[in-house]
Amino acid sequence: MAKDDMQGALLSQLQRYRSMAKSAGDSLLWNGIRQQIEILEAKLARLQDMRRAALAEAEADERRSSDRVAAKIRGRLERGDRNFQIETVDLSEGGALLLAKGARGLVKGDPVKLDLSGIGEIKGEVVARSREGLHLRFLEDQISPRERLLQAISRVGHLEGQFIEAAQAIAAEIGAAFESAVAEGQISYDDLFDTDYRPIAGTEPEQYLTRYAAFAEEVLPPIQEPALKLDESVVFCTAVDQNGYLPSDNRKFLRRPMIGAAATVRHRRIADDAVSLAAARNRRAFLLQSYEDRMKGKPVQLKEVDSPITVTGRHWGGLRLAFEL
Repeated sequence: MAKDDMQGALLSQLQRYRSMAKSAGDSLLWNGIRQQIEILEAKLARLQDMRRAALAEAEADERRSSDRVAAKIRGRLERGDRNFQIETVDLSEGGALLLAKGARGLVKGDPVKLDLSGIGEIKGEVVARSREGLHLRFLEDQISPRERLLQAISRVGHLEGQFIEAAQAIAAEIGAAFESAVAEGQISYDDLFDTDYRPIAGTEPEQYLTRYAAFAEEVLPPIQEPALKLDESVVFCTAVDQNGYLPSDNRKFLRRPMIGAAATVRHRRIADDAVSLAAARNRRAFLLQSYEDRMKGKPVQLKEVDSPITVTGRHWGGLRLAFEL
């Protein structure tokens, strides 16, 4: 039976039982009718939920007809005199998926204005709400912001592809360099996988040495540094072991003055935050992560590609290639 026919049949039965309930004098009979009404109401509610879900999925399919790119961009969402701080999850020419704090009152069909950093104001409407966030559809009559939006999408998509290939190639080159060094006796296999992190006295924040730290400082820079010239948006390219230990940071960070800049020191430190550990322990061909960081005292949106580094088949750590959105 089609959903429309089923809903009609349920409504008809529900109306009949409600009429019977009005004339039922016997308490047992009334209780039985009441139970049937509750059953029918529950079935009707489930059917309506299914219809809403199917509609939302159809709308999502329509939105997916435009290429999406994962992009974490902060901005503001305006509905009338109400404003909400938002963050995009992904973008396309036709719409966006947002995380919007406090925007529970927004419903399907609500007209909104979305103001994104670097793109500008875009008019749209709410089309759905899901566990993933708030789904928007952009209106068609917006030449200038749409051009900037397309440029942003095209740039992010192009950079993603370029950096995925680069990260995988650099990770493979590091793995090969490590294997050659072991084979040639420059370092032992056990020393290369040393995780006995020894604190360096007098460092704040605390830095560490491993048995391969000096070796890594010789081998890694010639492989890591060229990646910084791939694009002006590249922020860093570093190899970390499986625990997030960074034996050799990029030279541009090492040249920075240390006074008042302790927070920027990453060289020979262990980063155990969620993003860093995900990068260090990722074993898939690549992992994409988006997050906010601070550069020169200002918040910036970064995206990074992480690719595993292996030595003779054993996972050593990961290559982190980050760029600014």
